[in-house]
Amino acid sequence: MITNFKMFENIKEPEIGDYVLIDYKLDMKETLDDMIGQIIEIDHNYLVSPYAIHFSNVLQYPNYVVRVGRNEILSFSKDKNQLEMELNAKKYNI
Repeated sequence: MITNFKMFENIKEPEIGDYVLIDYKLDMKETLDDMIGQIIEIDHNYLVSPYAIHFSNVLQYPNYVVRVGRNEILSFSKDKNQLEMELNAKKYNI
């Protein structure tokens, strides 16, 4: 088993280009909880939801963008593999 520790990591705010996991409901059936998106824009003129997140191949849309607030971002990282490990851990209850 490979264990990855994030000790002494500086906790900061997400930046453009970071990969994210978010808590966002598209409708009653579909969610974006198990998909990794990427921040493409941060606009602080949107007080409630300044982060524009891009997702590839959501439902029938090839390029899907949602706006979320900081409280809807569950996890973020510069490394997409880190978030994939989090999804696998969640999927297999590790």
